[in-house]
Amino acid sequence: MSRNKTSDEIRFAQMIGANMKYLRLRKVFSPMKVLAHHLGMTHQQVAKYESGKNIPCAYRLTQIADYYKVKTDDLINPDFINCQTKTPQDAGYLKPQPDIGSLEEIADKELEKLQQTMEAVKWV
Repeated sequence: MSRNKTSDEIRFAQMIGANMKYLRLRKVFSPMKVLAHHLGMTHQQVAKYESGKNIPCAYRLTQIADYYKVKTDDLINPDFINCQTKTPQDAGYLKPQPDIGSLEEIADKELEKLQQTMEAVKWV
């Protein structure tokens, strides 16, 4: 007889499942069956982990983390997907750049500078 899961347990299971699914889909070619074979289980069990119906035990979490080459902390981190999908600008590494204009405008400005330099060289 199984007991009903609390809302926290459900959210935790769904969060781990979402992180697992994100990692699987991020790989170029990694169907669920490949992970299942690596872990020595059925793809249905992996599907239950990804859907949040089941929670993997600590041993399975370490196996999954090793397979995807991440830390187990990443699998249980609620912000993992958000952190992985941030652009450098979102993360605060880049400051917004002012609009520098179209390619034609830039080319015109560069041509103008080149002409001014050539005129200055003529006078020397």
